Amino acid sequence: MAETPAELFIELSLEGGDVNELYDLTRQLRGQVEELNVDSIEQVSAGAAPAGTKSAELSAFGQMVVTLAPALIPSLFDLLERTAML
Repeated sequence: MAETPAELFIELSLEGGDVNELYDLTRQLRGQVEELNVDSIEQVSAGAAPAGTKSAELSAFGQMVVTLAPALIPSLFDLLERTAML
């Protein structure tokens, strides 16, 4: 019987960091999570972009939704724990 994929919401936050640093850390973590062969990683939407801008919607820096097999959850948590210690 196949396992039903799990969906996890991950939110990063920095104390005293700036938006550029949070963006870079989110991008780096996304790359590391992709190496775990998860089903998908989606950027969380922060809502519609202001009128007159080129983007249709804004991304929420530091947030992602990861869909993965339940068997990969321990590996993901290990990765998050190692990342938090940096």
